Amino acid sequence: MTNDPKQTGAPTPAAGLGPEEQRFVSYVDGDMPPEEMEAFEKELDTNPDLSRRFDEYRRTVHLLHNLPRPRAPQGLLPGLQRRMLQRRSPPPLPRFPYETVLFVCLMAALIFVYATYMAPTSGTVARIVMVQLSGPVPQEVVADFGLTRQRSDNQVVALTARLSEARARALLSALQPVLPLPPDIPAGETAYEVILRPPPTRE
Repeated sequence: MTNDPKQTGAPTPAAGLGPEEQRFVSYVDGDMPPEEMEAFEKELDTNPDLSRRFDEYRRTVHLLHNLPRPRAPQGLLPGLQRRMLQRRSPPPLPRFPYETVLFVCLMAALIFVYATYMAPTSGTVARIVMVQLSGPVPQEVVADFGLTRQRSDNQVVALTARLSEARARALLSALQPVLPLPPDIPAGETAYEVILRPPPTRE
């Protein structure tokens, strides 16, 4: 399944974003021209600070896409309706602040999700591994490793996945038939952001 930020509500370049954030958004949205994308990926490979900030942005966008929607407690609406029917005048019955309670519950759920899944933790920065392919990636490999297609002008410009060291090595092993030069994966990293570049199209 294609993870298209334009359809899933990912942030897009807008007023108020700095130049660096706009580059992050354009790359993730697939709006960056191929030449600029290639230069940006080389910069990520040589600039650890930029690579760390870009990884934090991607992780935040991914978590926002998967943020659960809090639901009102079961039976809340019928209870509200019963209380409204039971109200008598005079004297008026005090109105229970259900809206306030619901708002507090929603805020508590959002805080819990952020603290559990989105709050930055040490040792979670992924090592970026760029891989140039010489042929197409088999569909079973895409499915087995959860590869995400990055598109530009309706064309797939990269396949990406955040993997552990063992899974990253297993992915490269599965791609041996289309790897002209297998990349070296440094050992000991917590996570690896593998970026697979398809072979250049020939006019």
